[in-house]
Amino acid sequence: MSLQVQLVTLGAMVVSGGVLGVAFDAYRVVAREARLRRVLRSFLDVVYWLAATVLVFRVLYETNLGEVRLFVFLGLLLGLSLYFALISRWAVLAFRWAVAFVRRLARFAVRLFDMLIVRPIRFFVRCLEIVWGFIGVLTIFLYKFVLQLLYPLRMFLRWVARPLRRRLGLFLKERPKLARWLQRAARAARFWRR
Repeated sequence: MSLQVQLVTLGAMVVSGGVLGVAFDAYRVVAREARLRRVLRSFLDVVYWLAATVLVFRVLYETNLGEVRLFVFLGLLLGLSLYFALISRWAVLAFRWAVAFVRRLARFAVRLFDMLIVRPIRFFVRCLEIVWGFIGVLTIFLYKFVLQLLYPLRMFLRWVARPLRRRLGLFLKERPKLARWLQRAARAARFWRR
């Protein structure tokens, strides 16, 4: 392996170490802010380290075809050390600010959704309920009003029909089969009306 490849590999490992530091701080801040359970946090730790391993070996393969030497680990440690010494504090503050911004944005989106969609739908449903109730009350009122208007007509028709009923009664007494058939028909009509 030439000196140039070794220097490129060392530089790539230093950068990889810095990237791993950034990813670790981002993961740590998000996990703390999200208040994840221990089991889930342990699972995500394993996922982080697997992803970090894949990243490092992918970079190592691209730079020197995957040869592992001592300077590879030194480069990773140097990159991590430089990141944690110089940048970590600022990165953690930036990640916290980003999480707070995303939370505020999510709250704003929820409020906006509530104002633009949920509240108008509720208002529309309440208006429909009021209109439906008004129509129901108006229908009952009109029904009772019409019944009251027709009451004198009903009384008049009863008075007019009294002689007809007497004659119909006499007619049915003379024809008992017809009377029975009419009674059955009247019972059937009452049954189907229910």
